[in-house]
Amino acid sequence: MAAAGLFTFSAVVVVIAAVALARGADVIAEKSGWGHVWVGALLLAGATSLPEFVTDISSVRIGSPALAAGDVLGANMLNMSNLAILTSIFAGRYLVSKLSRQEMFIAWFAIVLTAIATVIVTVGSSAKLLGPISVPSLVLLGGYLVGFRLMGRFASESGDSRGSWADHTLRWGWLVFGAAAALIFVSGPVVAISARSIAELSGISEGFVGVLGIALVTTLPELTAAATALRIGVPTLAFAGMFGTNAFNMAVFGFVDFFSPEGAIFGDLDSSHVAAGAAATALMLLVLAQFCARQRVPRGQRSALVEAGTFVVVGGYVGALSLVFVLG
Repeated sequence: MAAAGLFTFSAVVVVIAAVALARGADVIAEKSGWGHVWVGALLLAGATSLPEFVTDISSVRIGSPALAAGDVLGANMLNMSNLAILTSIFAGRYLVSKLSRQEMFIAWFAIVLTAIATVIVTVGSSAKLLGPISVPSLVLLGGYLVGFRLMGRFASESGDSRGSWADHTLRWGWLVFGAAAALIFVSGPVVAISARSIAELSGISEGFVGVLGIALVTTLPELTAAATALRIGVPTLAFAGMFGTNAFNMAVFGFVDFFSPEGAIFGDLDSSHVAAGAAATALMLLVLAQFCARQRVPRGQRSALVEAGTFVVVGGYVGALSLVFVLG
């Protein structure tokens, strides 16, 4: 009951904070001139990934690398299921009519980085290169940095929809964004401790608890922020935020390995994590295809293909979750 209570409390905190986070990010994008794609993929993605960041460091330090890996890979799965559902709910009203080059790059960037992480988990090396540093962690972190450097070469997208909070000052946007990010940040350790208690008391594998339980709580900021961005009329912020978060999660995956007290965490994972990584990659491809199909539909109209795509993505998520449970 205590663990469940901590989970519930964390969920309430991150939902409230994520709403403010999206509003602050909208103002920053408008007033700074950086654009919603860049702010969504970098600032919003980084802030909404704070629960994964703190939770996974805590999980590795308390000797539960399976929780950390299950969290980031499960979060990537769940983010795509959530984005597909939001696509269906808001289709015909707020969704972009055409994806910009930046948005396409971010999507493929997240897909490739997650696929690389899946290969790393499959190989399962626990060797350290130098001190706390391992080759897989350098690959993931280096890939993330190179990807965002390349993205910076693309011109900022034009035709951003103005959000309903664009009348606030840039200072207001930064203050709200910073306060919301801080609230999300402090909830991470609570999630890790309560999740490990649930795994121990229930007898369920830590990998499955990470893929479902922790990922469910740590992806609430992404879900709430994306829904808020769509409601205030900035779909590019939602799309870039979701895919940018998935890319950032893979950087987190590489970074938390530094905190492993013994060998690299990649050698302590099992086939359930491989399945989660493969499923996350496949779901991202499906959601990208769903958005590309949406581009062929006149703005203001719904599409049977887009609706069917949502069922395929959500069904794929449920199926992958079942496979992770069996393998775990």
